[in-house]
Amino acid sequence: MSLTDGVFHLVIGLVTGAVGIHFGARYAGVGSSWRLAATTALIGAVVWMVASIFMGWIPLIGSIGTFVVWLIAVTRMYEVGFGTAFEIAIFAWLISFVAVHVESFLGIRNATAIGVPWE
Repeated sequence: MSLTDGVFHLVIGLVTGAVGIHFGARYAGVGSSWRLAATTALIGAVVWMVASIFMGWIPLIGSIGTFVVWLIAVTRMYEVGFGTAFEIAIFAWLISFVAVHVESFLGIRNATAIGVPWE
C-alpha cells in the first residue's frame, strides 16, 4: 500500500466514522455539526486505541472496558449522559456498517469507519 492509498483510506474511514457519529447524534436528539462529529471520531479512535492497549488483551472485560472509555469520550464531546451516548454509539455503528458495505461494493478495499466502535 502506498502513502497515497494510506491517506485515502484514512480520510475515507474518518469521513465514514464522522457520518455515523453525526447521524447518531442527530437521531439521539443532540445537535451535531460535521466538525464536532469528525473531532469526536478522531478523539474516539485515539481513546479506543489507548484503552485497548491497556485493557484489550483481557477477554470480554477488555472489550467492555474499552467501549465504556469510548462512551466517556462521547459524553464529554457532546455533553450528554451515558444513555444518550449509547444511543449515539448504536446508531453510529449501524450507519457506519451500512456505509462500509456500500464502500466495499463500490470497490474501496479495506473500508473501515474510524472512531466508531467496530469490534
